[in-house]
Amino acid sequence: LSYYNTSCFTICCYCCYSIFSRTILNSNMFLLTRFVAILAVLFQYTFIVKAGMFFEGEGDDDYLNYLDIARRMWSPDIEYQSVPMLYNGGFDGLVEGPTWDAWWTQNSYGTQMASYCFLPEVMFYATRQSQSWFFNHMANGTVAYTAGQGWAPDGCSCDNAEPTGCNYKQGDGDVPIHDWTMEESISAGIMQAELLLTSRNVSAMLKYSSYFVRLSNLVETRRDPASGMTLFLTGPASNLLAPSFGAWRLDNGKHAWSYMTGISVSYIAMLNRFIEVEKLLGNLYLSDLYTQRRDLALKGLNELKDPSGTYFIRSLDPNGTMHGVLNQSKHGYFEASPNHDAIAWRVVDDADAAKIFNTIVSLGSKLRPNVFILPNTDAGGGVGYDDMPCGSGKECGGIFQFGTWVNGGVWTTTEGRMMMAYYRMNATDDALASVKQMVTRFADVWRMDNPLTDFGLNPYQPTETTNLVIDNFANMGGFIRGLFEYLYTAESLTILPHLPDTLTSLTQNFGIRWGAYRLWITTVGVRSSGIALVYVNGQPLISPSVFNISTVTLIYTALPKASDLAIQSINSSFLTASTRLNITIKFITQGKQKQQL
Repeated sequence: LSYYNTSCFTICCYCCYSIFSRTILNSNMFLLTRFVAILAVLFQYTFIVKAGMFFEGEGDDDYLNYLDIARRMWSPDIEYQSVPMLYNGGFDGLVEGPTWDAWWTQNSYGTQMASYCFLPEVMFYATRQSQSWFFNHMANGTVAYTAGQGWAPDGCSCDNAEPTGCNYKQGDGDVPIHDWTMEESISAGIMQAELLLTSRNVSAMLKYSSYFVRLSNLVETRRDPASGMTLFLTGPASNLLAPSFGAWRLDNGKHAWSYMTGISVSYIAMLNRFIEVEKLLGNLYLSDLYTQRRDLALKGLNELKDPSGTYFIRSLDPNGTMHGVLNQSKHGYFEASPNHDAIAWRVVDDADAAKIFNTIVSLGSKLRPNVFILPNTDAGGGVGYDDMPCGSGKECGGIFQFGTWVNGGVWTTTEGRMMMAYYRMNATDDALASVKQMVTRFADVWRMDNPLTDFGLNPYQPTETTNLVIDNFANMGGFIRGLFEYLYTAESLTILPHLPDTLTSLTQNFGIRWGAYRLWITTVGVRSSGIALVYVNGQPLISPSVFNISTVTLIYTALPKASDLAIQSINSSFLTASTRLNITIKFITQGKQKQQL
């Protein structure tokens, strides 16, 4: 009963039944009032809106139920593990999990990007604190790293961090041959810029702007003149899901640097956000600089596609050898992350996104054997990768075996980004299947662990009484954010509805963060029919805010005036006030009308 609204009609019928039946027990009126009350119950269950704690709507109870479960996990909950459980009072921030007392870039990446827009105030604060560790400990090139491994270069961020320090290399495997945390550093920049664009905190933007310059300058040192300055050279374990990347293995067994696609895709995504941060600050010099750097990186993307131009490979050696080309005799696997990230972060246009997604779909159980997406398919013979720093999965053994860890194990930090890709492609059934798998197999029994071994079937630490890590909230967050995508810029917020057509009405009973505002969004009708009308606080949307058949673009300065306290709260470390905006999106085709008694 807690999941259903009780209508005024139902309440009235029960009142009539309870009051009058006492005085007319022997009359036909008693039978009539009881009959009406029964009809009211049936009406309630059959025609009234399905309502949970955070979502309500009509048309698809299953989808609504899992949306509500997903959102419940971001607030203290009586049934499910939740993100607040990861708060560490001593650190005054979040940690990876009870057995992982730090904050990792790659593990938090999918979760954070999926959730900044709707995080409750306390969790937004805790996330901001943890995120700051990546920059508070940014390397400056003057401090020697451990065990004589040199000096982490200026602008290098962390693999994992805590209030007192961080690691500048991925710490498993043959660490001395590892490159610095290149793609992980880029992911830290993406997350921080996204957080700032969501909050519009100008004082924080001014603080982090200098860090952003240093980070971008570090990546720029890796541009290769031999590529026309369009590609970037990095070495072993410089990828986000390190240390699986082996780079260019030479005939003498040494590992040289090569062009990894993830660096280019992630760097473009980062620069897109840096551009908007600097525009909001009015720093045209830096926004123009980042634009030039992004456009040059974009020119190199075609060099990182498979021979058919359908999807992205994992890497390209300077001698022309491609890694991550399906059915190739060597390195014949598919690399997931640069492909789903390119879709999720809109690094590629709609045409290329469709080609990539169709490739993912065509791989079926080779890439998604147990619903969740793997980092990679098999290069052949059950080895997974055949080009890790230690060799193939069989050569490396242990946690490097295919299906266990970074080689074919499931990481729901990547699943969260895949969720965003699903929604961009309107593959809502895939998104629902992912959340169902997480809830029924792991969340229901408090086994929210990562990585998930056996190709996504089992927790990594099965001997623990329970499991909990930040990664496993990524697909929950993606399930929520993907509904409307939310593209933040310096001037605007673009809402792109991706609801399944089975949801004929939807109300989010929580706010979407945008500066001083919280947007409470309601939709009415069938999404695929297109947008017909948009209202803000009950009034039609007016210029310069605009909408078309598929998108709504709100201009920040054109919104109703926010309260003074809400404006003050933007740049405050403790104020949490905001101004509520009710956004209603009506689609052309309406859903089935509720029946009237």
